[in-house]
Amino acid sequence: MSGNLGKEKDSKEKDLNVPSVKEREKTSKASGDLGTESHEKEPKTKGKDAKDGKRVSSAAQPGVAFLVDNTIKRPSPARGTGKKSSNAEVTKELKKCLEENSVRLDLSKRSMHILPSSIKHLTQLTELYLYSNKLQSLPAEVGCLVNLMILALSENSLTSLPDSLDNMKKVQLLDLRHNKLKEIPSVVYRLDSLTTLYLRFNRITTVEKDIKNLSKLRTLSMRENKIKQLPAEIGELCNLIMLDVAHNQLEHVPKEIGNCTHITNLDLQHNELLDLPDTIGNLSHLYRLGLRYNRLSAIPRSLANCSALEDLNLENNNISALPESLLCSLVKLNNLNLARNYFQSYPVGGPAQFFTICSLNMEHNQINKIPYGIFSRAKALRKLNMKDNQLTLLPLDFGTWTIMIELNLANNQLRMIPEDLSGLVSLQVLILSNNLLKKLPQGLGNLKKLRELDIEENKLESLPNEIGYLKDLQPENFLVDQNLATPTIKPADFGDAVQLNMTYYAHQLLGNAEFAAPEIFLGNPVSLTSNMWSVGVLTYVLLSGVSPFLDDIMEETCLNICRLDFSFPDDYFKGVSKKVKEFVCFLLQEDPSKCPLAAVDLQEPWLLVGNSNGKGMGVLDTSRLTSLLNCKLQNDVLHIHSIKTFCCAGPCLESNLS
Repeated sequence: MSGNLGKEKDSKEKDLNVPSVKEREKTSKASGDLGTESHEKEPKTKGKDAKDGKRVSSAAQPGVAFLVDNTIKRPSPARGTGKKSSNAEVTKELKKCLEENSVRLDLSKRSMHILPSSIKHLTQLTELYLYSNKLQSLPAEVGCLVNLMILALSENSLTSLPDSLDNMKKVQLLDLRHNKLKEIPSVVYRLDSLTTLYLRFNRITTVEKDIKNLSKLRTLSMRENKIKQLPAEIGELCNLIMLDVAHNQLEHVPKEIGNCTHITNLDLQHNELLDLPDTIGNLSHLYRLGLRYNRLSAIPRSLANCSALEDLNLENNNISALPESLLCSLVKLNNLNLARNYFQSYPVGGPAQFFTICSLNMEHNQINKIPYGIFSRAKALRKLNMKDNQLTLLPLDFGTWTIMIELNLANNQLRMIPEDLSGLVSLQVLILSNNLLKKLPQGLGNLKKLRELDIEENKLESLPNEIGYLKDLQPENFLVDQNLATPTIKPADFGDAVQLNMTYYAHQLLGNAEFAAPEIFLGNPVSLTSNMWSVGVLTYVLLSGVSPFLDDIMEETCLNICRLDFSFPDDYFKGVSKKVKEFVCFLLQEDPSKCPLAAVDLQEPWLLVGNSNGKGMGVLDTSRLTSLLNCKLQNDVLHIHSIKTFCCAGPCLESNLS
């Protein structure tokens, strides 16, 4: 995820040791028959149905609550995944757990419709995992588990919880993601020992005043619901570190939010916010604030007090100006996104305001001038996006931007690029498309690190000879051959390709991590099917215009891939058939040995020419795809010191228990 919501700095407190997948599988396999309920009628289960919005995960584990924009509902199950167990098999595991006095029980992916009431005998349990089943309710007997500290119920069909849960005086983590809750069950408000509560992807419309009872909460995720208002009592959760209410219908945030002074991550993106309370300035520990895709027209001056802020995303609001010198006060700010607003000029504050900025996105505004010297103190600025503005000239000190790595000046009105472009010796990406350029500067050949140069849709009469010296310049990865009767897409850029002529080959992760297969992250051997995974991701992107795994934080993107954390929300897959979704799931499989080769994929009915018989659903909306291709949300993978270690440690990072 993610994501995207880029890129993604959550609180990583030392918490309860949440088990790895292998540990929980060992616990499950070491289970037996409880006997007393072995004669229960076995529920009938059918084969896998790819139902939208229901996730298949490579691991039954708690998910990180603060995720990126593109990490949307859970995926449909891939072919051949998931366990099916009869009630008899489940009761065997319950009995074995009782006999061995195990404190951890994993009954995930068992296609259970009913949890046996004999669960009441396992009073020694501290952790119970029931992910990815078909539970619509829980038996009252579950309240007998008085020592439970972790209760994981994600990816079921729960509409309520039994009142007996209030006997669980020790429970600290409750995971209710991906269920069918229309409200927060009243018993949840009585679990005053909770420190982590996941309610993402339900149908919740209101949050009651009783939320104040959960005064020990450190992590609260209510993302992707239908919440229109937060109660003032939210301000009594004084121990909150992470609050995620993204993708809801909020128009206002209560002023009492300022009492939650320990918050470090606050995600309010994709709501209907019209304003922010001045008390937001009380959040002195806040280092990440997500406000993109709202209806804000102004930012309170008090935000200047949030001096720990590192990431501020205001994309797609109605903002035309920031409070004067606001950015100068945010002395730790690294990433600033002001894209898709109504700025006609740069924020007031002079060169000092960009002293710590590494990435500045001003895309799609109405700016006609970059002030001279505005970046004279920007000692860390590596990425500048000025696409879709009204620039006619570049500043005279343009050649002093020597540490710039990515510069996007597309869709402006530039008629010339200064000759001192040659001074930008660190530049790797230069986008100049859709301007009025008639020539390129002669110093272009000095940009030895340049690997991407986009100059399409200009009025160029010739190219300088120096362009031949750009040894690292690479074409786009996919080209369209329009000389054929039917335009054909052809892949390009095989610089890191290898011929697999050995039994074991672990490939280094290069390029965009969001397209890489899980085995590459984990250092496992790759195969031809690793390419098919990338085809699956590409198919998803082309169909929806969003990335299935991308998150604002690179590490979260890695985790999303290793967990198969994706789905097919109706908003993004309108007009896409079930067969197509199944094809994508067929490619995106946890086990590489189950992923088909290209020859098999090409026989999929929906890929065959003329298969639609004139009954197509119409032309897909490509506006999101265009936006996605224009956004560079993915960080370089080298920022991760140990991908394999991070992915394997994922579950331990997610519990956020103290």
